[in-house]
Amino acid sequence: MSALPSFSFKGIEAYSTRAMILRGGITIVADCGNSNLLLFAHKYLQHLGFGPDKLILIKTSEDGDLYQAILNDKGLCARISDFIRNEGYKIEFFCTRNNIEEKFVSSLGLNWDDVISHPSSLADIWNNKSVFRSIVKSHELEHLFPAYCIVNNAQELDHCVIKMLYKYPELVIKRPLWASGLGMVFGDDSTITERYISQHQGVPADTIIERALGADSISMSIVTMFDKGQITDRWFTEQECSRRGDSIIHEGLILGDMPNVSIHDTDWMEQVTVPLYKLVLRDHPQLTGIVNFDCLRHDNERFILECNARITFSTYLQEIRRVLLLARGIVPGNGISEVTCLIGKIVIGQDCSFEFLQTALGQTLLTDQNQSGVIPIVLGCIPNVGYFYCVAIADSYKDALGIMNDARMKLKR
Repeated sequence: MSALPSFSFKGIEAYSTRAMILRGGITIVADCGNSNLLLFAHKYLQHLGFGPDKLILIKTSEDGDLYQAILNDKGLCARISDFIRNEGYKIEFFCTRNNIEEKFVSSLGLNWDDVISHPSSLADIWNNKSVFRSIVKSHELEHLFPAYCIVNNAQELDHCVIKMLYKYPELVIKRPLWASGLGMVFGDDSTITERYISQHQGVPADTIIERALGADSISMSIVTMFDKGQITDRWFTEQECSRRGDSIIHEGLILGDMPNVSIHDTDWMEQVTVPLYKLVLRDHPQLTGIVNFDCLRHDNERFILECNARITFSTYLQEIRRVLLLARGIVPGNGISEVTCLIGKIVIGQDCSFEFLQTALGQTLLTDQNQSGVIPIVLGCIPNVGYFYCVAIADSYKDALGIMNDARMKLKR
C-alpha cells in the first residue's frame, strides 16, 4: 500500500501489516522498523492456522510508498514476476486508485489479468462519496441517503447550508475522497462553512452537505465478496464509533453477536443493497473483490452513507472467524455465528516486542489450546504511532468485550 496522492498521515506505512492475518499466499508488507516484531507475530499466526505461507518485509520511504520500494528492489521484482508467471500466484491490492496500481503492475512487466482486485475504473467511482450519490440518484434511489446536496464553491456552500439548516438541526460537510473520520465538519449554525473552508483551504470539488444523524446513531455495514461476478461470502458488522469534535473515531468493529444491530437491520441492508450490487455488476459482470456499504440507523430511520469498493478492516475479522468456524467443524456462511470477533485499538507505546505481548497477555492470548482470547494484529503500527489492534474471540459479544478489557488492563502502562 502506498500513501494516497496528496493525502498522508502518520502510520499509513504500517497499514499493509493488516494483511498478515490472511491465510495462504505470499504477503509483502512494509517493514515497520521492528522486523522481529512482525516475524515473531507471523510465526504465532501460522501456529494458529492464520497468516501467509511466506512473509516478505521491505523498507519503505517515510510516506509509506510500498509500491516504489518494491520497484526499487529489482531482485524482488523478478521474484514477484516468477511467482505469478511460473507458480500461479495473483496480486491482490488493499485498494486501487487513479491507475496507480495499474502502473505498478505494468512496471513489473505484468498486466491486469495477473490481478484479483477491482480495476480503478470501478473503485475510483464507487469509493467516491459524491460520484456514488450521483449514480444512486440517477437510478431513483436517492431516498437511501440522508438528505444532502453537492456543491463546488463557497457561494453554493453558503446557500445550501442556510437552506438545509431550516429543515435539520445539525449538518455535516464531507470531502468526498477523504477518509470518513478525517474529512468532515459538523455544525448546527452557519459557522460550519467557515470551519470547513479553513480546514480544506477552500471548497474542494463535489463537497457534500448532508443532514447529520446524531452521535447516538448505530453504525453498521454489509460486506459482500465476489469472484467472477458470483457472491462467495457475505457478512454484517457493527462499527463502534464516537464523535469527537469534527472527527468520527472508529474504536472497534464487531462480527457475529452484534449488541445493537438487529435482524431487522441486517434484513434491511440486504434488501436495499440488491439494486446497488446490480449496478456494480452491470458495468463489471466479472467482478472479483469486495464491495461494502456503510449504513446508519437513527431512531427508526435507516440510511446508506457510503460505499467501499476495496478490502475493509472487517475482511480480516471475517478471515479469522472463517478459520475458527472451520476448526469447529462449522461451514461458514450458513447464518451460524458461534464465533464473535471484536476488534479494538490498544495503546502501548513504541518500545515493544512480540515476546513482551505474549508474556503480558498470558492466558488472555488466543492459543491452539483455547477457543477464546485475543489475537494481536496490525502490529506494524506500534513503532510508528504506539498502538496496535487486538481481536477478541468469544462465543458472545459480552464475553468478547470482557476479554478485550482484560487485554487492555494487562497491557496498560
